Amino acid sequence: MAVSRQTLAELRFGCGFRPDRPAPAGPEDLLRQIAAPPRGALVDEAEARRRYAIQDGFIALRRRAKQGDADAARRFEQTLAEGRRMTRDDALARLARAATTPDGFVERLHRFWCGHFAVARRNPRHGAFILPMQELAIRPHLTGRFADMLIAATKSPAMLFYLDQSVSAGPNSRMARRNPRRGLNENLAREILELHTLGVHGPYDQRDVREFARLLAGWSHDAGGFRFRENMAEPGEKTVLGRRWRGLGPEGAEEALRMLADHPATARRLAFKMARHFVSDAPPAPLVDAMARAYAGAPGGDLGAMTRAMIAHELAWTDRARLGPAAKVKKPWDLVVSTLRAAGARKAELAPGGPFGPPLTIRALEAMGQPIDRVPGPDGWKEDAEAWITPGGLAARLDWAGRIGRVIAARTDPRDFARVALRDALGRETAFAVSAAGERWEAVALLLVSPDFNRR
Repeated sequence: MAVSRQTLAELRFGCGFRPDRPAPAGPEDLLRQIAAPPRGALVDEAEARRRYAIQDGFIALRRRAKQGDADAARRFEQTLAEGRRMTRDDALARLARAATTPDGFVERLHRFWCGHFAVARRNPRHGAFILPMQELAIRPHLTGRFADMLIAATKSPAMLFYLDQSVSAGPNSRMARRNPRRGLNENLAREILELHTLGVHGPYDQRDVREFARLLAGWSHDAGGFRFRENMAEPGEKTVLGRRWRGLGPEGAEEALRMLADHPATARRLAFKMARHFVSDAPPAPLVDAMARAYAGAPGGDLGAMTRAMIAHELAWTDRARLGPAAKVKKPWDLVVSTLRAAGARKAELAPGGPFGPPLTIRALEAMGQPIDRVPGPDGWKEDAEAWITPGGLAARLDWAGRIGRVIAARTDPRDFARVALRDALGRETAFAVSAAGERWEAVALLLVSPDFNRR
């Protein structure tokens, strides 16, 4: 069944239809969304510093609590509780923004790049760092230069903490000479090369990884955010991909990041990854080539041009039926968000105690295998449909569809819900199943687990 470009614009590139918002006009509307800086940041610099300052005392409180300080133990438990509340509230805020935004393509782009720079919550302290990274290091650069996003994400406390960069000391640094147990950690250097830029099969070897780690030594964080610790920096010459740096300052590592952003292998990798995320599990080579050329058209990598090249390319609009097994399948996050949108959910309804509160969102995502801020590794969530359409995954989706179906059926006619959710992508078989269901909640559940609703 052929689907109009107006419908495909929202299903493939947006977050899903809402009953109270007009449908996108097609490619032109997507381009309009990214013509201006993103709206609706959930934290600002002041809030980020507040979080860093609160969490910076976490370790000291824990140490004093272990030494028997009752007041420190009480404050430590309060800090833990605040971290858990913050993690929950951050998750609900992101869900609410995605569920209500008029700029679905912007949210999808933001979600994509947050996945590219994936970090997993290691404890409540670390959880407080993740939203500032996503909102302040990634969101402002969605259509800017990749080099700027790469540097900002790498310097964020969330990334530095996640990959243990804050404890990495150069082998010949002042700190390592005083304390031989403090050594070089290659995690961040390796993930930047393998995952954030050149790719696992990129033009580098283990020597480049180690030299890059030496160049990054000293990058750390404190209550103010990023901090360069000269006593942990590695003196002497470092060589990455044949280019040499000297000195102790953070400038060398920033220059190396800009070099990596400009590399042709990075252009190709990012273009393929974006096309695979939005269009197909097996993106066509001409589409990827066009996107890579657009990216390479400006120093630092032009993300706006790469994104526009994707939207402008005819192959990005291939009908879902023609993609066959390579057609995109919604991950649990996208399934939940598009359902909330079709139901016309409001921000207040996602709060604890609301009809679409944590049991149907945060905990449902955990059950379906995509817990918020808990990616399985630095490579983020899997893209291919086989990773999500598994017996366990389908069982969790069925259970969730039945539970949220009861909430939706109590507020709207399932047939109206189906028309809002899919427009002209609603197939005859799915429409018949919705109309013929014995119970209203069953009708909603059948729609939510249908191929029509789960494919992009």
